[in-house]
Amino acid sequence: VDLLMRVGIDSAIYRSQLAGINSPLPAVPSLALGTGEVSLFEMVGAYQAIANGGILKEPVYLTRIEDRNGSVLYERESAGGGTPLCTPENAELMIEMLRGVANEGTASGLRSKYGIKADVAGKTGTTQNYSDGWFIGFTPGLVAGAWVGGDLQNVRFKTIQYGQGAYAAMPMWAG
Repeated sequence: VDLLMRVGIDSAIYRSQLAGINSPLPAVPSLALGTGEVSLFEMVGAYQAIANGGILKEPVYLTRIEDRNGSVLYERESAGGGTPLCTPENAELMIEMLRGVANEGTASGLRSKYGIKADVAGKTGTTQNYSDGWFIGFTPGLVAGAWVGGDLQNVRFKTIQYGQGAYAAMPMWAG
């Protein structure tokens, strides 16, 4: 929250919009804690820019479809370019922080419980009254997210034990 206040809430909202966050964000200090309602698609897109060294590209659901014989039915051509959002150095700092989450933080279960040894960076999240749990993670070749929750805030987990992103959403990502 302190960093958000030093950067400026309006500036942070503007940078979020540049990163593809189109959902309305509240101009309040708690924005730094995740009080804005943002879709998983928007969040994965923003994390993709971090994983790409600070370059935002359009998120892609499918890159290739094959039939059961291996014949290619569809293959998306690689999209070049992109929009710079931050310097490669700043993106690398973010990646290192997110690696720390996977190695020693709230997502360390990726290693200890699920045995993932790959280079992984990511972030768990839990929102108001345990109504949303999420995990967004990336490897050098893939960015993906998982979300567990409901559109209505009154539908929620009763405790943080089950409602936190590390328990509710991260297992889907790890699986």
